[in-house]
Amino acid sequence: MRLLFSILFLGFVALGTSVRGWESSLYDDSWVPDPNLFFESDKVVQDFSYAGYMRGEEPIPDIVGPVFDVVSGYGADPTGTVDSTIEIQNAINAATSAGGGVVYLPAGTYLVEPLSGESVALKVSGSNVVLRGAGKGQTFLLNTSYQMRSKRVVEFAGPTPYWGWNSGTAYTITEDLLTPGFRVPLADVSAFSVGDWVVIRMDVTTDWVNEHNEPGWLGFEASLGGLRYSRQVMEVDTVNNELILDAPLRYALKMRDNARVYIRNNALEGVGIEDLSIGNVQHPGSNWGESDYTDSGKSAYDTHASYLIQMRNARNSWIRRVDSFQASGNTTTAHMLSNGILLSECRGVTIEECHLQRPQYGGGGGNGYMYRLSHSNECLVRDCIAEFNRHGFVFSHMGSSGNVYHNCRDKNTGKATGSTSSYNTSGKASDHHMQFSHSNLIDVCIADNSWFTAHYRPYGTDPKHNLTSAHSVFWNTEGVSSPIGKVVHSQQAKYGYVIGTRGAVTAVETGGTSTEKTAPVDHVEGVGAGDTLDPYSLYRDQLRRRLFLPRIESGEERYFAFPVNRVPLDAVVLFGDSTSVPAMGEIEWLQVEGPGAARIGSGFAAVPLPGTYRFRCTARNTSYTIPEAETSEVFTFHVLAPDRKREALEPIADGYVRGGAANENDNFGSANSLWMKNDGGEAVEREFYLKWDLSSWAGYTAESISLELNAGSSETDCDAELFLAGDGWTEGSLTWASKPSLVQSLEFWSPSPSMKQVFEVTSVVSSEVGGDGFFSVGSRVLSQVSSGTIYRYHSREASDSSLRPVLSGQFQNGGAVPFSTWVDSFSGLAANEKDPDSDPESDGVFHLAEKFHLLSPEEVDGFPIVLDRDGEGLFVEFVLNEDLPVDTWMRTEFSSDPMTVPWAIDEEARYEPGAQPGRFRLRLPSSVESGPDTAMRMVYRLGSEEYFLPVPLRAGVVPFSVTRAGVDVEVSWDPNLAATVQIFRGTTGEFGEAALLGDSSSGKFVDDAGDPSVEQYYWVRAVSVVGIPEPVSAVQSVVALRPRPDLSIGNSLSSMRGNNQYGGRQQLKVASKRGARAFLGIQSDRLPEAVRLRGTRGNRLLRVTYVSASPPAGNITGTVVRGTYRTPVLSGAGRAVGVIKVRRLKKERSFRKKVRVSGASATNGAVADGVIFFYKAK
Repeated sequence: MRLLFSILFLGFVALGTSVRGWESSLYDDSWVPDPNLFFESDKVVQDFSYAGYMRGEEPIPDIVGPVFDVVSGYGADPTGTVDSTIEIQNAINAATSAGGGVVYLPAGTYLVEPLSGESVALKVSGSNVVLRGAGKGQTFLLNTSYQMRSKRVVEFAGPTPYWGWNSGTAYTITEDLLTPGFRVPLADVSAFSVGDWVVIRMDVTTDWVNEHNEPGWLGFEASLGGLRYSRQVMEVDTVNNELILDAPLRYALKMRDNARVYIRNNALEGVGIEDLSIGNVQHPGSNWGESDYTDSGKSAYDTHASYLIQMRNARNSWIRRVDSFQASGNTTTAHMLSNGILLSECRGVTIEECHLQRPQYGGGGGNGYMYRLSHSNECLVRDCIAEFNRHGFVFSHMGSSGNVYHNCRDKNTGKATGSTSSYNTSGKASDHHMQFSHSNLIDVCIADNSWFTAHYRPYGTDPKHNLTSAHSVFWNTEGVSSPIGKVVHSQQAKYGYVIGTRGAVTAVETGGTSTEKTAPVDHVEGVGAGDTLDPYSLYRDQLRRRLFLPRIESGEERYFAFPVNRVPLDAVVLFGDSTSVPAMGEIEWLQVEGPGAARIGSGFAAVPLPGTYRFRCTARNTSYTIPEAETSEVFTFHVLAPDRKREALEPIADGYVRGGAANENDNFGSANSLWMKNDGGEAVEREFYLKWDLSSWAGYTAESISLELNAGSSETDCDAELFLAGDGWTEGSLTWASKPSLVQSLEFWSPSPSMKQVFEVTSVVSSEVGGDGFFSVGSRVLSQVSSGTIYRYHSREASDSSLRPVLSGQFQNGGAVPFSTWVDSFSGLAANEKDPDSDPESDGVFHLAEKFHLLSPEEVDGFPIVLDRDGEGLFVEFVLNEDLPVDTWMRTEFSSDPMTVPWAIDEEARYEPGAQPGRFRLRLPSSVESGPDTAMRMVYRLGSEEYFLPVPLRAGVVPFSVTRAGVDVEVSWDPNLAATVQIFRGTTGEFGEAALLGDSSSGKFVDDAGDPSVEQYYWVRAVSVVGIPEPVSAVQSVVALRPRPDLSIGNSLSSMRGNNQYGGRQQLKVASKRGARAFLGIQSDRLPEAVRLRGTRGNRLLRVTYVSASPPAGNITGTVVRGTYRTPVLSGAGRAVGVIKVRRLKKERSFRKKVRVSGASATNGAVADGVIFFYKAK
């Protein structure tokens, strides 16, 4: 059990494995927009992140005002009794005249209809005007006219010229543009400015039609309209005569086809409609046939091509939180007459959170569409629902490109209400409807009794719809149900792309009529595997990459065994494609669940108790305020109780076998993958086997055990069986002929699209633990769909250890002894000496701590926790019992001042294995090494009670005193406060100028006080047992008495010992002759620090030279007049010898000079063996 504990402790502190799915071969982690791919020959997954309001870089604004209230300001009727068309239009006109504002429709019902001679009921023709209701289901805008042929209830109409008009100056493009680039070369760019809006377009020529193999369009070239791209100029390159655009081109533009540029700064901007419901009264007629829209006497004629809302030539605008509704008198359940929303020649419009449904007419000619993007670029429709309609989400015409339908649901296609509440329409599905609406994205959309399509459609009037798209992408489409049994039908010109499908219906159709015109077959991958497609959304991932928005990779739940006290907050966060956090990036963690309050630090969270903890990681890019600029992910950590263990075992043997006479004796045990196959007889059949040694699990009760396999291929179309096999085989001898027998069928299974297979095997493995201690399984294919497919899984030889097979188990230690049982086993303890906090032996360690650290409650033991240091820093080490029961726990807390500062766990403190088995270390946080924490305690938990054991760490500031002891100074402190104390002395009150005198552990230090009669300053500083210096004490000062040690003074070259005191006077005669010299010599352990020369006849100029016989080497020369000359203090072992020369500099009569030698400094204030030599002047 000790081995198991150590393995668990080391293994499950390791980082968890991020949960990543499969990636498209056309879009993986390394993808970047490639301007070198050719539209006409290459597979091109374009960057669709430019779609929507302000290219997705800004949120749709919540306009504050000015507010034009249609009721209080303009007299509109909110009761639905009187028509309010004129009143609401007056409010719109006022807002337009004011340069913009909010036209507010309070809660209520407002009746409108097109006035005589008008094609719209309400018209917005000025920028920055927003129609706003009180909310969906509160404000109702009801059109009361059913004579609506080609009319709109609300229209946002931008100024002319429109995109398709050939008005204004045409600037010819001077180079074929064949790739998805941003640059447009012209002959001259002088007419353009940064910020200009332009339309880049071409004509459909006979050459273009023939190039696309579409003879049905010959003769109708001018009717097709051509490719049109609305772009903003971001840079004008006058050197190369190029315009740099704000979004890439979406298809090839050739000079042959008159590719050209127009300046088009005219458009509505910043307009919107939001927070209301809109509907139409039903038509009383009953003629709703497919072609009845062409007969003026029929009801379909009156409703044909009508829309609830249209925007034309608008950019950076929006429609949000708008629903259709059934008027109270609509017995047919119709919400509208024909169509919902139309965007025509719009750029950067966002439609979001709308729900449109139930047209009365869904016939031919363009009826029954809920969302239609016609000749529009880079628009975004997200989080919307189309229900009960002919076509839910539609692209149409050559000018439509770069648009995105994101997270939209098309429900119940091919329907209209007619006169009876329901009839089937001829057309169905959400589609690329007609005439080369190319390079669009359908992203994580849902087909609910519908499907999404971009296929060849030889329908309609000339020029027929025919080639409907090229280079459009269906990304991760979900099928709930489908009338055709397919979720996507893609048959595009050049290439189209279907990447990932999911749900109940996942099949993809790539065929159809005229396949020779749409060859080659479109790219399809990941059918049925959309749930694990990475990224899940192409649009959101491309926006993230371009704007450096954050993405947090999700992670598996992770387990940590006792005594782990912290969990790693180490999520993989990407800003764009980089794991580096940019200057505008932020990452924060917050605990959302757990049995106790964790302390969150940099990279880790310390936990106080065992249990399940969940932390939310939030990452944001502060440069943007769009919702995508912030993302969150919750991570789960299981901190196991002391009696819970978790371990992952790799197999001791694995391999696959192959049938047939030619292969039945072949061994594949060393292969790095495991194969299985059942297609074409035994000669090509494969099975694989794995074997585990379970001996380390003996004595433990299994709570859960799973077998985990990782696939090496994405094929999923087979049925397989996992079975218990015999154990009498080895990896080196495994063959088809010698394969183990099948003992018991365990599970019938099919490969998971996630490429990770997990089997629950708790019961059977537990039986094997109690049996022979080995567990062998085999797997074989029962049937498979794809001929020739081999299903591969990584073996134990896989180079990536995270992909190897494992048997993962969580166990309970059934042998753990409760505290009460343990303490009762000691007969020498009295009944009142068995509490968890009892310490009858008075060794400073209570019983519960003794159980944790394998100490005896009857004997005096040493302190169980040892403080030490190594190259990594400080740690405490201790023995830890491995058989602790579930109701126990241990943690460590710290405080800077236990009297005033609460104890707290620290995320830097971490447990790790000790130097010997059974021992553990707790790495101490930096707060102990460098402050402020000076106290540590171990917290031992039994049930709900906690007990505390202080651990000596730091002494803090040590109080001390200084006293004068004759010629010495005595420094003293309480020796129990610190193991070692350093003593400092200085001549000023500044600690930075002080010198270290020494250290002591005795509580006392005696100093000779340096220069006598001079005030000295003292400090002390405690040093912990591991060498951590504490803060210094407050300064104290004292003046010592003058020391008077014995010295001998002699004349000439002789010397003698006498009773003259150091500091007495001696006479030195200097001749009157210039240059006369006298000498005074001193031999001592330390030479005098000062020689004071005082004359009897006023000031005499003398030169004093100090000559040293030992370091410092050389002469130190100084000049003194009636003052003090200080010599350096010699240091080092042995004796010091020096000579002081006194030389008279001026020629004078002979005189006597009195010499006083004072201020000697030596150890403890004494001059050892001091001898002064006196020389007569020459």
